[in-house]
Amino acid sequence: MFKTIAAGVISSLAFFLISESRAESTLPVGVYSTAQAERTESRVPLRKRVDAVKKRLVQDRQKFHECSARLDAAKAKKRMHTWKQIHFLEDCMRGLSAANG
Repeated sequence: MFKTIAAGVISSLAFFLISESRAESTLPVGVYSTAQAERTESRVPLRKRVDAVKKRLVQDRQKFHECSARLDAAKAKKRMHTWKQIHFLEDCMRGLSAANG
């Protein structure tokens, strides 16, 4: 049974690869190179993306510390089960994201 499934998968993969290579060969050379050039020009440089991720990380850490302080205050008032603490932090993080976003 496994051999039959594997043979079917391999044959469909081979058909897909053959059809893809034929599709690319039917495109005029200029169209393919133009589309590829547009795709590379629209990419954001890696440094900008890394800087954006670092900025979001700093913001997320600040939000987490604020939410953690709120959780500590809520736990001082009454006991909370672990799952309720998790939901409290999730809701707080979402609420701060909506307020800041």
